[in-house]
Amino acid sequence: MRISQLTAALLSVSALAAPSLAQFPSLELLQPRGFQRGFEIELQLSGSALNSARGILFDTEGLSLKEITAEGDRVTAHVIVADDCPLGLHSLRVRTATGLSNLRTFSVGVLEEVFEAEPNGTSPEAQLIEINSTINGVADDEDLDLYAFEGVSGQRVSVEIEGLRLGDTLFDSAIALFDPDGFRIASSDDSSLGRQDGVFSVVLNKSGRHLVHVRESSYKGNGNCRYRLHVGSFPRPIFAVPAGGPEGEPLTLSALGDGAGVMEATVTLSTARSAWGPTLPGVSAVHIEDSQGISPTPIFLRASSLTNVLAAEPDESHDLATRFTAPAALNGVLEAPGDRDSFRFTAKKGERWELKVHARSLRSPLDSVLSVHAANADQISSNDDDDGPDSKLDFTAPADGDYVLTIADHLGSGGPTHAYRLEVDRSRPSLSIGLGGVRKYVCVPRAGRSVIAIQVERDSFSGEIAIALGDLPPGVTATALPVRAGTSNVPLLFEAEATAEEAEALIKVSGVGAGGVSSELRDEVLLVEGRNNQIYWTHTLDRLPLAVTEVAPFSVRAIAPQVPLLQNGLLSVEIVAERSEGYNGEISLALVSLPPGVTATRGASIPEGALSTLIHFDASSDAALGSWPLVIAAEANIPGGRARLATQIFELVIERPFVSFKTQSVSVDQGSTGDMFVEVTRHDGFRGTARVNLLGLPHQVTTPALTLDANTDSLIFPISAGTEAPTGRHRTLSFNATFTLDGGTLIQGLSAAELHVNTPPKVVIEKKPVPVVKKEEPKSPEVKKERPPTRLEKLRREHAERVREREIADAPPTNGGAS
Repeated sequence: MRISQLTAALLSVSALAAPSLAQFPSLELLQPRGFQRGFEIELQLSGSALNSARGILFDTEGLSLKEITAEGDRVTAHVIVADDCPLGLHSLRVRTATGLSNLRTFSVGVLEEVFEAEPNGTSPEAQLIEINSTINGVADDEDLDLYAFEGVSGQRVSVEIEGLRLGDTLFDSAIALFDPDGFRIASSDDSSLGRQDGVFSVVLNKSGRHLVHVRESSYKGNGNCRYRLHVGSFPRPIFAVPAGGPEGEPLTLSALGDGAGVMEATVTLSTARSAWGPTLPGVSAVHIEDSQGISPTPIFLRASSLTNVLAAEPDESHDLATRFTAPAALNGVLEAPGDRDSFRFTAKKGERWELKVHARSLRSPLDSVLSVHAANADQISSNDDDDGPDSKLDFTAPADGDYVLTIADHLGSGGPTHAYRLEVDRSRPSLSIGLGGVRKYVCVPRAGRSVIAIQVERDSFSGEIAIALGDLPPGVTATALPVRAGTSNVPLLFEAEATAEEAEALIKVSGVGAGGVSSELRDEVLLVEGRNNQIYWTHTLDRLPLAVTEVAPFSVRAIAPQVPLLQNGLLSVEIVAERSEGYNGEISLALVSLPPGVTATRGASIPEGALSTLIHFDASSDAALGSWPLVIAAEANIPGGRARLATQIFELVIERPFVSFKTQSVSVDQGSTGDMFVEVTRHDGFRGTARVNLLGLPHQVTTPALTLDANTDSLIFPISAGTEAPTGRHRTLSFNATFTLDGGTLIQGLSAAELHVNTPPKVVIEKKPVPVVKKEEPKSPEVKKERPPTRLEKLRREHAERVREREIADAPPTNGGAS
């Protein structure tokens, strides 16, 4: 059978292509791609660096690992799927002795599982299936898969495919249904509910042999185009009105899009974790069920306490607009092309309202355009898309009175499922929390540390955000630092005791900001990407995946700096490796976060066999002052894989500059000398002594380094220019003041004036006639008026006087002096 052949081929390829260098565990293939709940199933997993597989981390309840074995990079896992396991997409990661694999998704359903049997590309060869089956197949290149079932006139038949959402490749599937006479009665390429995965629901008008066609939409499939095709009598709505309601309370709604017509259903909304995420904050995934079955894919509803208001037709014009009292949730359907709905409400001057459409985000085909109008129909504002196809407006009432909200489709489309939910609520600040880095998980070795970055986004508020964690595995502790005002990320450090057991877990991460603004972790794992980095499918994370792994053969620590980093300054921090006997691998280093205005060495590493290296920090002139906790991550190849560890938290203190310089430009001829005078101002916090170097001098121009201490008010740098020094204006000069303090050294950078190097004037010797000397009467000597000294000359004299005074004060007493 094609699936088993493909599996064997991929396994042999991965074995041949196994990299010589160690790497993080990688899960490439999971078979089967889904299964029926209520059974024990066998999973075949393959990839690389999986030979020490020891556990599986599932992201939902209802799945438990019974047994796991590894043979090379092929893993066999026996999994028990509970009777009440949530339907839909789930994810898993493989835990090995050294880490966690990437995430892979799979599907859990209720229908009987069937596997594709080739050949099935023509009507006579069509594979016979029973209604209410899930078929697992592959759409190869130029492949058409046909499945036949016996249908009865008047019977509802719903068909949906899971292809792209399985996350294997960019698979644009197409499905169709043909009646006994060979006429196509339904088809779907893309759908608002499944995006690239098609779906339809019809009522048969003939009895007999029906065919379902499955293919890649352009017949350009491949062995990675795996699918799960659901064919049954289950209900298949697309959207519902109202599209939301209070969480935890019964909600009666009209489900739209089912082949049998509008369905009335009563559901209870919950934003608790399901197999579908939820996909967005405040969204509940609900599987619609009736006497004939349950929908494999849910519909998506908003869990909100806002009062529901239904559009009352006719409401196309402002005069006929449905009146409501804000705040409220407005629900309706644009049932025909060109349709628009209007709603009227009263607002007072200065009131701020957030107007947010939920349509595409809930899988409606509607591409909304939202407008706000004054009572006289003048448009005040309008929005088409807001970071997606759904519209959003922040509206502030300019005066007391009535306002009309109008919603339409961008292209004027309409239909029975072009539904929407428009929430009108007070503007409120919001917070989102995500994870930094490519790998959205953390692995902590026993007796070691590891780190991941927490990233936040604030909307309409500022200030510090406190980070909190849920339960951790026994023997594991965490340091959750607050996210400071004006910053967006912070390291989250984990540490495991030597006695901690190897395990896997999902950790809740939450944050609270000023005024009680709160949020929980929500991030996306990219699964399918197209051309130009277009994202086609992701999987939502709402908890941090964590694994406790075996002891690593190295650890790292930072030698905490005892001196500050100055604005416009440089500072080096030593990172030390402690290696187990026999381990000499190179260790790559990276900063998890940095204070605002500070950069650090990129691509730093502790070389193979070495015990330490330096990371250099560079602060801008406006770098944020204060004490900043930092962590440095360390990655290295180890036996059996690759490990990511971390240093302890250490403090980097940023202070204002110790000194400032005021300089004057200098002009010097080739082959000559000149002086650059520097007026020194010492600032609060100045301490230690410094060696000052003038940097950026052109070829054949030199000057010595000078010393600066607590008594230095000025410096004079003697500039010497060689005969071949490049002429012109040199503007790239700067000073480096290297301060020596009790705890170490630090560097402050300062700007310097221009240096002008000139061509010396040519000396012309002319022959002159011998003058005739005439005797003259002696004259009274003239008194020459002295030219007043320049400011530079005055400063030089004052500097020389101060130097002489210090020399006299420091000189030892003479024989006649006091003893």
